[in-house]
Amino acid sequence: MEYNDRQENEYFNQCREERLSRMLLTDIYENDYKWQLYEDEKTEFVMELSDYIFEDLVEEMIEQMQKGKKIY
Repeated sequence: MEYNDRQENEYFNQCREERLSRMLLTDIYENDYKWQLYEDEKTEFVMELSDYIFEDLVEEMIEQMQKGKKIY
């Protein structure tokens, strides 16, 4: 009797693990697009920030040139 109980327990544990794996995979597939959107937004933000920094540096360089200072 104990052997059957142990087998049954192992079977249920295996079923539980398989079900959990399927649920996790389903969740990954369903939510993958959200991560892609996040990556797109992050890339856009970084590009805008780098453009802003570049423009600021160019303006600063122009001001320095107009004042006749050397730029290193």
